Amino acid sequence: ASQKPTVTASFGTLDASALWDDDLTSKIAVPVPSAERRPWIQYEFAQPFTARAFSMAQAQSGIFGSSEVRAGRVLVSDDGRSFRTLLSFPGPQ
Repeated sequence: ASQKPTVTASFGTLDASALWDDDLTSKIAVPVPSAERRPWIQYEFAQPFTARAFSMAQAQSGIFGSSEVRAGRVLVSDDGRSFRTLLSFPGPQ
């Protein structure tokens, strides 16, 4: 989509330009999830559109360079109020 979304996050101010620049070397820091804190990032578009694909990349982290994707979900909404699961990440296998 050519329209740029409004981006909000559960962990405060976020420079969203890195999420929308088509450069997989751009990055942001997202807090590690815990039982008490499940961070989220929301893209809100002014008009509905059909997304045919999206990309997500994760940098290696930790002492031994772990690249395991943590458990999580990608949610979508047609109205910004009711969300459904589009994709689930099961976490380390």
